Amino acid sequence: MWREIQNGDKEIFALFYDSHIHALHRYAQRITKDEVLIADAIQDVFYELWKNREKITLPKSFRYYLLAMLRNRIIFLSKDSKWVYIDIENEDASEIAASPESNYINLEFQATQKSLMQHYLKMLPDNQQQILVLRFFEELSYPQIADLLQIKEQSVRNLIQRAIQKLRELMTIQKT
Repeated sequence: MWREIQNGDKEIFALFYDSHIHALHRYAQRITKDEVLIADAIQDVFYELWKNREKITLPKSFRYYLLAMLRNRIIFLSKDSKWVYIDIENEDASEIAASPESNYINLEFQATQKSLMQHYLKMLPDNQQQILVLRFFEELSYPQIADLLQIKEQSVRNLIQRAIQKLRELMTIQKT
């Protein structure tokens, strides 16, 4: 697909755009609440991709590449700090079930679990929220997160460890 885009195929680029726009928008909503900023940043990302398509070598992970571009563009446009707003409430629950009854039960269970996790995640500092979202919701690797946030890989591991420990403490306190 990328080879066709590099050769100037606008239809393939439109398909590429359609396949990534929703994930980028969801990720951007975790970084900022400003929908105008989000729209501008996403437009800039795809404009830069198209403009520089011949110069860009095929990245190992386009998803990571796009997320990194988007995050950097939002920070540049907003002039905000490294750690910005994250909204995890918009995460979609997976819908895998064998029957309508089990589907309903699974969805209810997932909604309850999701609600509890969102409650606990909101209690964490913004940087810990962001790093957990990148690791477990966006499924980025430690090196990718380190590169994206411009911190050392060991710092990523430490932040994730501290965030998970804090979540465990919060869950234990709530159970008692």
